[in-house]
Amino acid sequence: MSKEKKAYDMILEIRDCSGKVLDKLPVDKKIFGDDVNKFVIQQAVLMYLANRRQGTASTKTRAYTHGGGRKPWRQKGTGQARAGSIRSPLWRGGGKIFGPHPRDYSYQLSPKVKREALRSSLNVKLLEKNVILVDSIKIEEPKTKNVQDILNKLGVKNKAILVVNTIDQKLTRAANNIAALNLKLAAEVTAYDVMSCEKMIVTKDAFEAIGKRLMK
Repeated sequence: MSKEKKAYDMILEIRDCSGKVLDKLPVDKKIFGDDVNKFVIQQAVLMYLANRRQGTASTKTRAYTHGGGRKPWRQKGTGQARAGSIRSPLWRGGGKIFGPHPRDYSYQLSPKVKREALRSSLNVKLLEKNVILVDSIKIEEPKTKNVQDILNKLGVKNKAILVVNTIDQKLTRAANNIAALNLKLAAEVTAYDVMSCEKMIVTKDAFEAIGKRLMK
């Protein structure tokens, strides 16, 4: 059985928007490798998911339910169980025991761990050959059809992330209508963004910008 090709031995083809190969770019072995730290990726993904939680779920305890200002019946002599308030959690319409309350789920990992998670997630895509490197992406009009045509020519059919180095308003407006496409800046892309898609489309200057981020 032949050995799996290492990420830093790979040469990426640089394509244009029509899918034609223009040039080739060797993957920098100082940045990428064949090692994938799955634990760090997991920690980063969990952090980003936790930071997205609203934490607004709330239930009323007996202190916040309506009514119950007096004792429902006298303590003795009725033959019924003792009761002090209709707001008791044992009663219908009473308070809730141990219910959720608003809270902040967010937390942060160290910058070093985030960089390692991003590097490992990119290694996964490189080893899977799911990274498409393009020279640049420009459209004449902000129409969704123009972006969809580019995706079709690049052979992208499932969920993908498009990473660019600078904001293009036309591209942003056109890409927003494609649910399966996530447009991100190279300075903001995270391990969660990379792992949540099948294909990764990166412009050449964005790929170099990500490399600089990982070299810090």
